[in-house]
Parts: sequence; structure tokens; C-alpha cells
Amino acid sequence: MKKIIFVLSAVVFFASCKKDSSQGPGQTPGVTKKLMKATYVYENYAPEIMTYAYDDKGRVSVITDDDRYETFDYISATSLMVTQRKKADNSLLQTKECTLNEKGYITKIVIKNATAVHTYTYDYAYNAEGYMVKVKGSNPVSSSNYEVEFTISGGNMVSSKAYFDGVLTYNREYIADQTKINKGGFDYNAYWNGTNMFGKKQKNMLLEFKSTNLSGTLTWHTKHNYEIDANGYPVKLTTDYILDGTKEIDAYIFQ
Repeated sequence: MKKIIFVLSAVVFFASCKKDSSQGPGQTPGVTKKLMKATYVYENYAPEIMTYAYDDKGRVSVITDDDRYETFDYISATSLMVTQRKKADNSLLQTKECTLNEKGYITKIVIKNATAVHTYTYDYAYNAEGYMVKVKGSNPVSSSNYEVEFTISGGNMVSSKAYFDGVLTYNREYIADQTKINKGGFDYNAYWNGTNMFGKKQKNMLLEFKSTNLSGTLTWHTKHNYEIDANGYPVKLTTDYILDGTKEIDAYIFQ
């Protein structure tokens, strides 16, 4: 299924928590409801359902998918361990060792498989305002990597440049809907979207996204339409994939 994530192959959308001056990793400032369930339906495929649980500090503690789940262990102010297991037999699938900076933002994720072999690394950088401005993914075996640099303006991501093995490959444009505040905590450049572990959130909801190669050919194009509840939270998102004429309809439950 296609997901509205243009940088990483993340499997979660967002999580939120109560506003608190002493918020730590996994919390989203300014959001007063938590996402409890997200349902993704692409074309005529079977729905993918994600559910969310939180600890007594309002931090995401478990994210459950159709056939697997991830538990979040906040070891210290600078360390987070995420463990992924199969639902059927509770067997280990992989671990993600995360390093956090003084603001609780993740600066590195080291992914290891069930036999503790290092399979991938993500590195993140943030500007002085707290917005993510760079992410790099690298394979320790093949030494291949990709890197994305983001441009932020007016509290929103407006463009990015994607490099593969050091070579600029794609230019991307993000158009925000200035009429819709990002109250639900949408995020488009994080591994676990919606927690404040990946920097400050975009101000507005994403309206349109375009990606072009260096020849100027459009390689990806989506448009987004939201249904918002009386409190300003998104309850439904329809994504039109312009180039192939397909559609995805996602639903969210906040409490």
C-alpha cells in the first residue's frame, strides 16, 4: 500500500499527547488528543490497521500493525530501544537502537535484525528552531546511501533535495494548505511520525506533493483532501496519486 511518506518507509503515521511544559521523547507539544487507530485503504486492497498505546507520561509505548507490533523502551533521556515482534508467535523481528539529543529528538537509528546483525542506519539533523533539515540512510554492508535535505519556510516544509550515493537525483516540492492547522500531528519526514522525537511539526497540513528528476520529468505527484472534525482533528484523508490515477482513503480515531 502507498503511504504519504516521501522520505522513509515508515509504517506509522503519528502519535500525540497532552500539552505539557516538561514533555519528553515521544510526545507532541500542543496536541491535546492521542491517535488511537489509523486505517489505510489503497484502492481495492485489504485495509491496513494501526493501533496505538501510551505510557503514563503520554509517550507512545506500543504500535501494533496487522501482523506485528513494536514496543518503545525509554531507557534514558538520550536512549530509546524499539523492539519489533510478530503477533502470531511473539518472535523477534528486529530492534532499533535510537540516540536522542538534548531536546529529545532522534539523531540516529541503528537497525538490527533478529540475529543482531546491523542492517541499516538513519542519521538526522535539525536546525536551531528544531525542524528536521537532513536525513541520511545508509547500508553498512553495501555502503550505499541516500540523503535528503529539507527547506523550511513559515513553519512548513517547502522543498527538498534527494541524493543517492552523493548524487543529486530528485527535487521535491511540498505545498501546504494554509487554511488547515496541523493539529493532528502529521509528519512527512520521520520514521515514527507524529512524536516530537523527529523535531518540530509542520504548521499546516500537506495539500500537494511533487517530485521531479534532474531532467524535469515529474516522477511523483499527490494531492490530499482532509475531513476535519469540530475540534480541528483530521478524521479522513483522501490521497489522489495523480500519475497512475489511483486513490487511498485513510481514517483516524483520536481520543
